[in-house]
Amino acid sequence: MFFQANNEQTILQCVQQIGPAVGAQQMLKWEFKHAQEAIDSGVYITWVCDDQSKGDCFRIGSQSNCFCGHRFSSHELILKKAQKTNCKDCKCAEFKFMPRRPEEIGQGHLPRRKGFDINVWRPSCKCKHTHEQHTPVKPFKCKACGCGQFVSDFACINCEMKYEDHFTVFELEKERKAAKKAIREDFMPLATSPEIQQEVMKKLKLDGRTAEERFLEEIKRGDQEESKQIVLTLQEDGAGGIAQRPQVQYIIERKQNFAPKQNLAKPEKSIQLMQQRGIAGLGNTTNQTANTVTMKPKTTSVPKAGGFMKSSVPKMQ
Repeated sequence: MFFQANNEQTILQCVQQIGPAVGAQQMLKWEFKHAQEAIDSGVYITWVCDDQSKGDCFRIGSQSNCFCGHRFSSHELILKKAQKTNCKDCKCAEFKFMPRRPEEIGQGHLPRRKGFDINVWRPSCKCKHTHEQHTPVKPFKCKACGCGQFVSDFACINCEMKYEDHFTVFELEKERKAAKKAIREDFMPLATSPEIQQEVMKKLKLDGRTAEERFLEEIKRGDQEESKQIVLTLQEDGAGGIAQRPQVQYIIERKQNFAPKQNLAKPEKSIQLMQQRGIAGLGNTTNQTANTVTMKPKTTSVPKAGGFMKSSVPKMQ
C-alpha cells in the first residue's frame, strides 16, 4: 500500500532492515488507529472512489481531516437514513475527507525539499489555493480569488483517480459483512500479508493483539498478580499419612525499613543508660561481669509452731 516494491518477500526484507519511510509511518499509524476505532465501535467509515472494484482507499477516523480543515472528531455523527456529520467548529454541514500528507496524493517528494513544512502544507485546488481557502459549504468558492469551486490538482495514491471522484461511506459491521467486505481483524492494514503486518507493527511499536487476546492477557496478568499474594499449600497429618488439603497462606511482602542506622561505636543515650544498669543483651560482653549484681546468702529466722526455724534466703548486697 505504501511501498514501492511489488514483491512481497522484497517488501518484508525492506521492512525488517529499514522499515517504512517517515511519511508512510504516520499514514500507517492513522490507518491502524482508525481500523481499531471501527472494530471497537462497529461503524466502518472509508473513503472510496466511483470504481467500487478498487476497494477502500483510506480508513477514516478521529485523526482524519475534513475539507473544512477540522478533524473528524469535531464532526457530529448520527447514523440514520441520511448521515448527519455537521461540524461543531464551523458551518461545514457534511464531513468530506481530505488527505493530510503529500504521500497520500502521490506527492511524496515534497517532504524531501529543503524548507518544506508539513504543518503548513495543504492539498490545493487548480487555482493554487488550498482547500482551507475555500468556503466549507457548496459550491466551495475560493475566498482568495474568483474560483467558483474547488477542483483538485492531485490524485489518490491508491486508485489514481481525482479527489472529485471520491466520496465517504458509513457502514455498520453487518452491512459490510453482507457486502462481503473486510471486517474486524481483516479490516486492519496489511491483513492479507500477516508477516509484513507484524513486522510493520513492530517498527511502529503498535499492539498487534486482537481485542479478545488483550482481554485474555489482562485476565492472565490479574491471576499472576493474585498468585504473588496468595499461595495454596498444605499438609495435614492423617490416618494414612500426610494428606493434602486446600489452605490459604498469605505472603506479606517485607516493608522497607526507613529507620536511621545505629552507630554501634556510639549508641543512643537511652541504650547507654540501659547498659549502665546492666540490662542483659545490651552493650559489650566485656562489661557484663562488672555490671552483674552479686548475691550472698544470709541466715534469717522464720517462725514456726513452737519456736523458730533457721533458713538461708539470698539477700541483695
